[in-house]
Amino acid sequence: MSAAESSSRARQEAESEAEAEPPQRRWVALVSIPVILASGDERARSMLAHATNVELDLHDPPQPSYLLLHPSIVGLKPVAQQPSVYILATDGSGSLVFRVTNHGSNGPDEDDVMYFCDAHARRAISMPAVPYSDLRVEARPHRSRSIGLIADPDPCRRGH
Repeated sequence: MSAAESSSRARQEAESEAEAEPPQRRWVALVSIPVILASGDERARSMLAHATNVELDLHDPPQPSYLLLHPSIVGLKPVAQQPSVYILATDGSGSLVFRVTNHGSNGPDEDDVMYFCDAHARRAISMPAVPYSDLRVEARPHRSRSIGLIADPDPCRRGH
């Protein structure tokens, strides 16, 4: 094989490797209110088949991206009592926290559930209630209240 053929072959291999890997997004504009899919939606059926309950519908800026939730997260409620869902915090590792507020409860926080979402695993799990009764975590933005995520710097403990 000549040097020109070898160089051409190496270039083709590098190009095919580059095509195989999708380009990485530097950032997305995530809408703070997730989309609750209808139970008959094709994406909801796909989530069920893959045992996942969340999915990201990502688009390059300036188009918005959305967090899609399987209806099992919020439960099946009459249309008039659809819950409110708010994304509270995100971080660059693909983790986020969102809150589901079910309307019509007896108290302001009785039916509120916070979820931790691992976007890479496409799973969201409910978080335990806030341990201090006088500490309220507001789902709606407010100047004096906030919540955030801090990635664990120890890579051995991540995912536990």
